[in-house]
Formats: sequence, structure tokens, C-alpha cells
Amino acid sequence: MNEIEIKYQKRVKNRPQIKSSKDAYKFLKDLYNENEKDYLEESFLLLLNRKNGIIGWRKLSSGGTSGCIIDLKVVFTLALKTGASAIILSHNHPSGSTQPSYQDIDITKRVYEAGKLLGLPLLDHIIIGDSYRSMNDEDDFQ
Repeated sequence: MNEIEIKYQKRVKNRPQIKSSKDAYKFLKDLYNENEKDYLEESFLLLLNRKNGIIGWRKLSSGGTSGCIIDLKVVFTLALKTGASAIILSHNHPSGSTQPSYQDIDITKRVYEAGKLLGLPLLDHIIIGDSYRSMNDEDDFQ
């Protein structure tokens, strides 16, 4: 079994800060592969420090046209091993719609509840399509 590798750098002075869902969207949209986002669903995890500065990000999965897997064990292993203080999930909808599916709402609630138990809050789940939807701004999971 491979161990997750963590590399530390000196303190970064201009660490991107997430102050709103729009800030998260601006950072996340560039992570998606322009050539594939219209036909492959992908998911990403943002790892944040106590000031909501981005300490890292990780692609969680790449799926098909209608779904991808977000594994809670992977999410929280990454968050705990990096010392994150909060997390943000994101995935895209190749259809362009930003309306959350039942599965989107379910996984968001599960990550939110697990995060509460671990003291690692899920701040948002951003769905990227033709625009974006913040599940936190829309009260889709709290």
C-alpha cells in the first residue's frame, strides 16, 4: 500500500484566500480540464488553513458523463494528514446545469456531518456547469 506523500514548503505569503463562494469558484474553475469538462465529471477537494487560505488541493476522482465518486475516507485522510482546518468540495456537471442531484445533496450532507464530528468543517460544495452553484449559499446541505 502506498503512503500519501506530504511535502511542506516555507510559509507562503500570498496564499489565495477564500472569503466567498465566488473566490472558491475562481480558483476551482481553472482546475478542470477544458477539453474534458463538457463530457467527464470530475471532483476536487480544497484544503484550507484557519484563515481560509488554500494550503492545497487534490483531484478526488474522474468519472463518466453522469457521475463520479467522492470517498469520505479519502477526503478526510487528505484533510487530516495535511493539517487542514476546513475543506471545500467541488465537482462539475458536463450538462452545464448547476442543479444538485439527489446524490450531490446526499454526499454533501455526509461529508458535512463527518466533518462536524472531526472538527473539520465542510465550508461549501461548489457545482460547476455553465456557471456555478454554491450549495452553502443555497442552503442545500445545512
